[in-house]
Amino acid sequence: MYAYVPTLPPSFLPVPKNFTYNKGELAELRCAVANLGTKSICLLKTYKMYRVKRFADDRRYQSRNIPYKDEWNLIIRNVQPVDSGIYECQVSSKRRTLRQNITLTVKEISINGTKFVERGDPILIKCNATGEEFPPDDIQWYKEGNKIKSDPRRNLVVKKEVKMRSRSLLSSLEIAHASMEDAGTYVCRTTSRELAISFPVNVLNDAM
Repeated sequence: MYAYVPTLPPSFLPVPKNFTYNKGELAELRCAVANLGTKSICLLKTYKMYRVKRFADDRRYQSRNIPYKDEWNLIIRNVQPVDSGIYECQVSSKRRTLRQNITLTVKEISINGTKFVERGDPILIKCNATGEEFPPDDIQWYKEGNKIKSDPRRNLVVKKEVKMRSRSLLSSLEIAHASMEDAGTYVCRTTSRELAISFPVNVLNDAM
């Protein structure tokens, strides 16, 4: 005869419950459940439901199962501010439904520009930050932890433009003639919500 071994009920495993991504990145919301058995998992947000192991109507959303971690995660490609909010991971059964909240925050800030430049050529980096109701108060630039301001001696100009309709603040950093010292990581940061994003610049020495 075999001894009866009771089946353990499903339970959530410890994983982060708060995730923060920049707009346009690949986001992954993690949900880990032990002893799932034949029960199903789904992730909900407001009026939308994304069932794990099925594609949602929005092709940006995709499920990802990691068996050895007991994880059933939601992948969001090209994540947008509208995706921000509280998601709920549910384990459904006949007796009860287990629920666990997951918070997603999407930073409304983007950056682009010249990643590779020959020495002596111009460098241009643009940063775009969007506020919830109004444009951010200000955008500041940093490199190696040092704040950057317009400097005529270096032909370095920082410009800003406010767009009320889109609630955006645009800032550009331009260096007319790149030197080897201009290589490094530049950081664009908003002062109101303390959002920051970095951008690497490589200066190539064509004489080498």
